[in-house]
Amino acid sequence: MRSGSLETKSSKKSSKKVNKITSKNVIWMIIWLLIATFVIYQLYTLVMYTLGKKDKEEMWLYNAVNSVVKSFSGLEKVINTTENYSVKFAGIGDIYFTANNLNASRGNSGYDFTNGMDALAEKLKNYDLVVASLKTPIANANLGYSNKTVYNAPASGVIDLLKKLNVSAVATASSHALDKNEKGVSDTIANLTEAEIKQTGINEETRKDPIVLSKNNINIGFLSYATSSNVKMSEKNSYLLNVLVDEDLKKDIEYLKSQNVDFIVAYLNVPNEDVLMVNSDQVKATEKLFNAGVNVVLGSGSMVVQENMEEETEKEHLYAIYSLGDLCGSYITDDNCLNVIANIEFKKEVIKDKDGNVKSSECKMTVNEPIGVWNAVKSDFSRTTYLLNEEISNYDLGKSDVSESEYKKMKAAKDYLVSLSSK
Repeated sequence: MRSGSLETKSSKKSSKKVNKITSKNVIWMIIWLLIATFVIYQLYTLVMYTLGKKDKEEMWLYNAVNSVVKSFSGLEKVINTTENYSVKFAGIGDIYFTANNLNASRGNSGYDFTNGMDALAEKLKNYDLVVASLKTPIANANLGYSNKTVYNAPASGVIDLLKKLNVSAVATASSHALDKNEKGVSDTIANLTEAEIKQTGINEETRKDPIVLSKNNINIGFLSYATSSNVKMSEKNSYLLNVLVDEDLKKDIEYLKSQNVDFIVAYLNVPNEDVLMVNSDQVKATEKLFNAGVNVVLGSGSMVVQENMEEETEKEHLYAIYSLGDLCGSYITDDNCLNVIANIEFKKEVIKDKDGNVKSSECKMTVNEPIGVWNAVKSDFSRTTYLLNEEISNYDLGKSDVSESEYKKMKAAKDYLVSLSSK
């Protein structure tokens, strides 16, 4: 009897246990069946959407996932910060002084080369970085100043002019750089250094590395080369002047890249005096600089304005003005009275993560229309420097003091610049 009773109780417990497990399984099966049905339906809607038979709004799962992805993408954008920098750059042509220029600028208290430069000086105040080609030594007076073939100008007068024009660095490699020999080079370097104006192109004792100009978080490598010298050079003193030689060019570019420069600007002095057409030496030397890694080439040595070229691809942006002309120079002909100033904006975009680490950076440059400059020169070689377009407009409005004959010369100069830009 007891044993029968025990078996009955045990079997009841076992029966209850089996029923409980089965119910739980059924519930989970129903849940998974619903999930599977939902997923299959969503896959079906995705196929139908692909075939163009369903609207995007009906795709709940697709829209939900897409929303989550966009949320994370937006979060990434919030975490990253973008910083934009720019440098407004102006590149001036040759500055040198003939005997006639010196006589016209001489006063009781010394030489003043800033007379008549007010309009240009005001314009250049708007630029972050202004550079120029210094074609003359600025050595001590006991070496003698300029005559018909050899140049040298008073340091104090030239420094005052550079300061007035907001110039912070000069390219000194030119065919006239050694006109006063080694002493002229050392005096020029010393006078520029004392005035806190950087230079590249001439050297003391040994050939120096090129310089880097830094402004607004943008680093610009600055080079200066000549292709010849009026004074004979030997292997012994070849370090004095930066001549465009493949080996030296390669070293200079490697150095600048090691300094993490964003752009490279080079002044190139190729004698081609009073010729409006670019010659093959200028073209070949410019191409050599571009092939080495230079972005901008500014030409000097021709005494007149010559054409420019610009080439932009996905990988690089190249720009050259084969000759900027003379800002201060001979003024022998009307062609010599015109010069231009390179007008470029260098830009850099930097993306940083939330910790301030640089994730990426992109550099671009915008080439603007060069600034046309006209020197109105009197018979005694005193001159007034005008911004070409502005003064023509002033004359048209009756607000200019230039003569009618000067105005016609300026109009002809403007037409010439327009013809260059259309090539």
